[in-house]
Amino acid sequence: MHLVSADQERLGRTVEELCRMGVRCLMPAHCTGFHAMARLWQEFPEEYIPCPAGAAVDLDAL
Repeated sequence: MHLVSADQERLGRTVEELCRMGVRCLMPAHCTGFHAMARLWQEFPEEYIPCPAGAAVDLDAL
């Protein structure tokens, strides 16, 4: 997601767009940054799935 250096305005626009898109699953990785990951978890608690480096993802299970 490359939000590690995003300011609050950009992060807010990103959240708005993700809401508009109706995302069903978010898997932010290390490049998202701690603050952006926390905001995304707050905004999308049901859709948020942590995705640390080396994680294996079974897309059929989502």
